[in-house]
Amino acid sequence: MRKEDSGASAGRKGRGALRIVMLGHKRIPSREGGIEIVVDELASRMAEKGFAVTCINRGGHHVSGRQFDEARRKEYRGIRLITVPTIDKRGLAAVSASFFGSLAAAFGPWDIVHFHAEGPCAFLWIPKLTGKKCIATIHGLDWKRAKWGRFASWFIRTGEKTAARFADAVIVLNRNEQDYFLERYGRKTVCIPNGVTRIGLGTFNGCSSLIDVQLPDSVTSIAANAITNCANLKNITLSNNLTTLGNNALSRCPNLEYVKIP
Repeated sequence: MRKEDSGASAGRKGRGALRIVMLGHKRIPSREGGIEIVVDELASRMAEKGFAVTCINRGGHHVSGRQFDEARRKEYRGIRLITVPTIDKRGLAAVSASFFGSLAAAFGPWDIVHFHAEGPCAFLWIPKLTGKKCIATIHGLDWKRAKWGRFASWFIRTGEKTAARFADAVIVLNRNEQDYFLERYGRKTVCIPNGVTRIGLGTFNGCSSLIDVQLPDSVTSIAANAITNCANLKNITLSNNLTTLGNNALSRCPNLEYVKIP
């Protein structure tokens, strides 16, 4: 049996363990986007430290197509996994999964509900109604990105406002976002930058399941051929603190539609 499926996992800690549930990502394990990687690492590390961690996964198919679907799991790296109903249509998948995930979090046995990304926070008030402590991690001001339509932008802005008003704590990844929340909403936030500073040679070479990449502002250097041959990559946002870009660092990605350059 693989280590992540072990019955002795931290996800099954005793009654004294703090119970945490996370939602807002598509699903784990997955490399469909940067948020999925962050949630995977955060949840698994917290499980290793003895917390009882649950992640609420989105239903439906992989964003790159059903050929990339994996069998649903109930446990992974010490994390309990739950899949909620999802309307698997563009523009509705994130909204429906966030709604049903928030309902599950509201009436589940958890002490803390951790929302990831702005959009899902539109339903943060639901678990608040049942007395849950809610944390919101803002992985970027997503409504600024050109790829979103009118409804999606509205939904994301609604999530931002809801997080600023109702979350017990708001986490941002850089000082610019910290200043933004303070100036716009008068909301104090906690800044916890992502720790990656360099994207190395060939890091994302041939990652066909990669769709959306948002590099944290901690990244200052991207090596040559770091992001290449990613057949389904559509959007990438570069770090605001990027100083070094290697030769062909971003190349041979035929479906790339949007690149945000600081």
